[in-house]
Amino acid sequence: MNRILLMVLRNLHIVPGAWFKLCRYAKHTDEYPEKEKWDHIRYILTRAVRSGNINLQVTGTENIPEGNAVFVCNHQSMIDIPVLLTATGLNELVYNDFFIGDNCDVTIMAGCGIHNCGDEASRHDGVHTFYIGKNSTVRYAERHYGDGDGKGDRIMNPETVVYVGEGSTIQMDTVQIKGIDSTARKTKIVVGKDGSAIINEKLLTHGNQYAGSDMDLILEGENANGRIISRSVAQDSSMASRISNL
Repeated sequence: MNRILLMVLRNLHIVPGAWFKLCRYAKHTDEYPEKEKWDHIRYILTRAVRSGNINLQVTGTENIPEGNAVFVCNHQSMIDIPVLLTATGLNELVYNDFFIGDNCDVTIMAGCGIHNCGDEASRHDGVHTFYIGKNSTVRYAERHYGDGDGKGDRIMNPETVVYVGEGSTIQMDTVQIKGIDSTARKTKIVVGKDGSAIINEKLLTHGNQYAGSDMDLILEGENANGRIISRSVAQDSSMASRISNL
């Protein structure tokens, strides 16, 4: 609390001008270059760090991938990743790479939905790769849903690859709620020393739908452990298949 008060008192004189600029950038964002806006945010953050006598050290910059990236602090954090397809005949493939450092506590929520009212198939494929450091806890929740009164199929093919570092844990809760006509799910988890992986999977199919799930849980390190719980409900004439390798 004392550190926060110190930061506030030392920056009172810049607050009016900094706030005015932020509001102007937000209201007329297209009129200003990206660099100018980011430089202003960097200026505010730098002032806050220095005035609070914070010793800020940055490590692991060599692991930052090119292109877009999401950065998570080493305290309890939550990331939401929504995907929604509403066009018939659309096929897409997306890649999400998560680099999670040491001593982190992270919850990631991924929701994917397809609304297809046309006659062509709509398809969403996602490749999600997790690189987890040491002594971290990661919770990953994934929900898939499809609807629409069209004749086109709703297809989702998720692929998840996880590398669990020493002493770390990942808990995956994946659910296919309803409405996906075809899915081929692939999961591979490699667990390091003293690490743990818990997988909870639930699949629901109906009509003539098909769901396939292929899991590989590799306990690579000493004292590594894992658990797979997979449940499926196949209504009407639908089918579900499952292959789990531990």
